[in-house]
Amino acid sequence: MKVLLTGATGFLGSHAVGALQERGHEVRALVRTPAKLSSILDNLGIDPATVEVSPGDITDETAVKAALDGVDAVVHTAASTALGAADGSTTDVNVQGVRHVIGQAVALGLDPILHASSLAAYVPTDAEVITADSPLAEPDTAYGRSKLAGEQLVRGWQDAGANITTIVLGSIYGPDSPHLDGSFLAVKAALETMMVVTDGGMGILDVRDGAELFAAAVQPNQGPRILMAGGHWVTWQQWVDVMSTAIGRDIPTIEATHEQMLEMGRQLDAQRASGEDIALPLSEEAALTIAQGRPLDDAETLELLGISWRPTLDTFRDAAFWLATAGRIEPSLVPILEDT
Repeated sequence: MKVLLTGATGFLGSHAVGALQERGHEVRALVRTPAKLSSILDNLGIDPATVEVSPGDITDETAVKAALDGVDAVVHTAASTALGAADGSTTDVNVQGVRHVIGQAVALGLDPILHASSLAAYVPTDAEVITADSPLAEPDTAYGRSKLAGEQLVRGWQDAGANITTIVLGSIYGPDSPHLDGSFLAVKAALETMMVVTDGGMGILDVRDGAELFAAAVQPNQGPRILMAGGHWVTWQQWVDVMSTAIGRDIPTIEATHEQMLEMGRQLDAQRASGEDIALPLSEEAALTIAQGRPLDDAETLELLGISWRPTLDTFRDAAFWLATAGRIEPSLVPILEDT
């Protein structure tokens, strides 16, 4: 099939290019900066000449229309994922992207249409585990509200019968990223300074598994469906333990309650607002996100698509190795490199 992919210059999207190609699909990428995509694909060992480029932005309705012309399917992974202060402003990139990309694809009758969703639309909640039948929540973060609004649009089209597969993702980790936001903020902070350990935990999804998941889900005639893809659930102490094993040394930690983390996030937000350069990637909104982590029940997804999640230790080791060998952190921070 000929697939329009958004977010190809992002972490998950860039890996999805190769995964889609391996399954025999032609890829057209909607990107703002074609030269950036070429460099990213080169770094992943993908020949840029094998990917058709459609210049434009997901917030530009006309550009999206041109990108959709002649394709059979859509994989929409592009999103703004920045976490700021809980009361901070956020763009409507996520909502506009869903409206333009998914909405126009539905109008064209494309099948399948894949939409990358987030746990952020399902929390806060009292539920211990999030399933495909779990209700959407009333998020108290700017990012969560933007994802909720997009999810509500998608649910409307699904209720009308559109062939949209929503994939709800855990936190994406792994190697070979075009940028160092998202999970890399926590990894770099832990490796360079310390890790704050609190109650709860998070789902760890390897970016390579996530890319394979999306490629495997490019299946026509499946109707509307919601697939959970949380990856391996780990507590924050387990996160530290696995990462310590992965790099070959103990990571310093401090324990904090959720309330203490929230207060710390507020103080760091205030320091940033006053112009201070703060190394610790914690904000009030990030603290809220950490506190609201929940496992996603993805057993049915794995069985349905015939895939499995690689061990978290491999994911963490590969992420740390890549950071060190790519010059993003000092190699001495990963002592186990000396044994390879």
